[in-house]
Amino acid sequence: MERERWTQEPDPAPGPEPVPPCERCGLPITGPPGEDAELAPPEDGRHCPTCRTDLRQQHPTLRQAVFGRRSRSK
Repeated sequence: MERERWTQEPDPAPGPEPVPPCERCGLPITGPPGEDAELAPPEDGRHCPTCRTDLRQQHPTLRQAVFGRRSRSK
């Protein structure tokens, strides 16, 4: 009787990992599948498709113009 009470229950199956939010707008970085995601720059792990497109279209800062655009590494 005591053994039955102390037996461990199996852990529930892990669910899908949560998608991290975009650093700029808070939406999921994978974005909804659609036209916007197809035309956006490749995923960088930090921004959604809309924000990646917006960032790509911005004018470079003085530092980026002099030294070039550098991609951030994790």
